[in-house]
Amino acid sequence: MRARNIYGFGDFSDVSSVVASSVPGEPEIATTTTQGTGTVIGFFAPDTNGAMIQSYTIKIAGIDDIFYESQECYDTLTPGSHDYFSCTVSFKTLREAPFFLVYNSLVSVIVRATNNIGNGEFSQPNVMGSTVQTEPQSVKNVRLDPTQSTTTTILLEWDALFTDLETGGSPVLNYKISINSGLTITSWSQVAVVASNS
Repeated sequence: MRARNIYGFGDFSDVSSVVASSVPGEPEIATTTTQGTGTVIGFFAPDTNGAMIQSYTIKIAGIDDIFYESQECYDTLTPGSHDYFSCTVSFKTLREAPFFLVYNSLVSVIVRATNNIGNGEFSQPNVMGSTVQTEPQSVKNVRLDPTQSTTTTILLEWDALFTDLETGGSPVLNYKISINSGLTITSWSQVAVVASNS
């Protein structure tokens, strides 16, 4: 750059380099996949638009359809190949505040990127993917068979848990039986573990 007056032009200024940049682009829709006792959230980095991405904001929809952040996701966020990122959030976390998701709720996620220019737009929420799984429901209709019980042994029967809603989305591994000694209401002792296929 140089200035001009009625006498002519002055000398050029020193050379300055300018790189055109703006906030990052909008990420593609994130994915959620059930893995073990939680869900894996995955997404690809969006266009940087000329300025390196510095951070990501990841939000998960609660039962009230409001999106909240999870520190557990940030703690496990790891980069993969081809600008792919993923994190894991346990179903236990998703069933607690502020999410309060219930069995079979879709884990819906939005993601945005931030660079030194500012925040990009959030991605659109996913409409399919991982759903919340839970522990089994309480066992129903536990009953004593007096014809098969004695002073030293008892025969218990109960209704097995079968449906996904009853089992929490995972087959029941076993049933644990506890008895109360009668001393206090908290005096419970485990006396047997029965395999679900017994």
